[in-house]
Amino acid sequence: MEKLPVEMVATIAQYLSVEELVQCCAVCRDWREVFGHDLLWKPHCDQNLAEYLRTTKSKVEPHFVVSHSEDSTLSPLGNWRISYMRQVHLWENWLLGRCFREHFDCSESAHPQHTFLTDDLILRIYGNSVGVWNVSDSPGDLHEPMCLFSQWDVDLCQTFGKGKIVVVQNNAVLVFSFEESCIKWPLDFVFFFREPQKRTGKNLEDLDIPVVKEEEIYSTRFVVVGSFFVGCQKNEQLMHVWNLETGQKLSEETLPLSATYSIKELVYSKTTKDILVAAHQERESMFNFFVYNLNRLEFLPFRAKYKSINNLSQKGCIHGNFVALRLDLNLYIHNYKTCQHIKTVNKVVADPQVLNSLFVYIENPNLFDLHPFNTLTACNPYAPDATLFLTRQDTQRFSVIGGRFYIYDRHVDETLSSGDSDAGSAGWRNLRSNRGKKAPIEYFERKVWHIRKKQLPFKTKTRVFWFRETANVVANKSCTRVISSNLTDHLSGEEQYWLHTFW
Repeated sequence: MEKLPVEMVATIAQYLSVEELVQCCAVCRDWREVFGHDLLWKPHCDQNLAEYLRTTKSKVEPHFVVSHSEDSTLSPLGNWRISYMRQVHLWENWLLGRCFREHFDCSESAHPQHTFLTDDLILRIYGNSVGVWNVSDSPGDLHEPMCLFSQWDVDLCQTFGKGKIVVVQNNAVLVFSFEESCIKWPLDFVFFFREPQKRTGKNLEDLDIPVVKEEEIYSTRFVVVGSFFVGCQKNEQLMHVWNLETGQKLSEETLPLSATYSIKELVYSKTTKDILVAAHQERESMFNFFVYNLNRLEFLPFRAKYKSINNLSQKGCIHGNFVALRLDLNLYIHNYKTCQHIKTVNKVVADPQVLNSLFVYIENPNLFDLHPFNTLTACNPYAPDATLFLTRQDTQRFSVIGGRFYIYDRHVDETLSSGDSDAGSAGWRNLRSNRGKKAPIEYFERKVWHIRKKQLPFKTKTRVFWFRETANVVANKSCTRVISSNLTDHLSGEEQYWLHTFW
């Protein structure tokens, strides 16, 4: 084996699991050299995550270490095998519930939105302001590095390309150059997506701002996919496509329909440059779904048309070659590349989400019975006949974290958690003794599960997310940090925000 070219060994290794690679490395010294080669281990690593873990100091004990004695006659491990070991250590921290927990954001703003700009930068969006924390060491001082329009709330703030940030305020789109070391981030350009070209000025106070009607203030629909921006006004048929790198308007697209439909929703894909477009005809309660390709700047042949009876929910998601469309209590799954209908699921009571190439949803087969029971269910669109039950417990809501983990809510009556305590510990207390005969407060217990490709999900020991009501649990791209919140005052609704570090 050791005499074979490493490229041939890499071809053989494609058919081996990681566990089998490790076993091969343990056979003898020569096999350790052959099967420990970087060429064999690199495909098993997330390359962006590998670089982040390599350059980021660990906070969580026990810290990751690679021991190599100077007296050892074995050669050091390859860089990519060590990178894989770092990733395993990170996922073990999740599975064992090991994290470093710290409080941040002591502001009195009511329900600000928190998200990650990068792995180490947290955004706090409240009204027309965007604050930034650098949490690479610990949450520092909040600063506002961007000059924004004062009359509109911030609808989106995220990175794209190399060192660029896009901010959306109503129909205004602002592009900034981003450097962590700078106090103020320079504005590159501004455009109003319904106009034909970007503005030339960079001083926002000097810009001639278009008049926005009151009913249009909260009616914009948009997505950002890579360096593409697609925006429209709700209840219109026209989409505006822009290049965020250059500030050039690429196209104006009208829905390919003869009847009068209006755009209700735009949904982007994380795997392709396709977006799902939902259009509605109110007079007949009809919904049409299309897929638009941003590379070719055209609608694909796929069409799906359904009648909405109760108007309970009309949500969709797109991943790979597939779309999942929820209308009322039905979920329809299509292969939009082949225009084939794959599966219909009835009595679906929550909008679908994507988890590791699966469509995940809450199904209630006995919805209209006396005691309905919700199940968290997943469908693999490549094997639609097989149904995967993610939990057997009555599930109220669920959320996906970082594409690898999911959390679900189940009712926990008459209990109160101080944060991340386990059931039966001192952090729990019964409310009935303090509240007399008053109705108990209803809480939700959030448990974190891990799911991997081609394997069943399994429960982790991470139980750090507690809420009075379901709120977003936000993870950074590397899944090394998570933001969560819990109520400090159940009457006023005041919240505390927590940063959980898993590395």
